[in-house]
Amino acid sequence: MGNKFSTIKERILQYGKYQGIGHKKFAIKIGMTYGSFTGDAINSSINSSAIDNLLSLFPEINLHWLFTEEGEMDRETSHSVAEPGAEYKTGKEAEINLAHQKHIATQGEYISMLKSKISDLEKELDKVKDEKKPDTYSKPSEEKPV
Repeated sequence: MGNKFSTIKERILQYGKYQGIGHKKFAIKIGMTYGSFTGDAINSSINSSAIDNLLSLFPEINLHWLFTEEGEMDRETSHSVAEPGAEYKTGKEAEINLAHQKHIATQGEYISMLKSKISDLEKELDKVKDEKKPDTYSKPSEEKPV
């Protein structure tokens, strides 16, 4: 777990190492520069967009651990015992997972749009059917004798 006095930024770098990603690459990945994690800057606050990027890319990160250094790094391992042979997601696997989540969300939006279009077309079809129905209130046509 490291020392109990590490900063959030130090824990973010620790999480990057845990994910198998180098410090500089991990900083860039979450929308920051590595300079934000060195020297006196390590003690400054982290911006909310970096936290948002971190959560988007690594939704399994345990926020309680990130803010307090208590518990496990990943939420999954902090709530349940890992099965023997279970492996942690690497940075690449997390990227693929995020890409799949975005793809699923896009498909959901597309499905919603298609449902709306179907509903509009059904209304239009009903309108056309109503226009083609014989007028039930008009006089019946008189047949002329042949």
